[in-house]
Amino acid sequence: MSLPEVLVPLLQLVLVHKVQALQL
Repeated sequence: MSLPEVLVPLLQLVLVHKVQALQL
């Protein structure tokens, strides 16, 4: 398993969580 394959989904989850927090 390569590093980007793990980091990309994690970064997407973090961005979604931050966006949802800003919208609340």
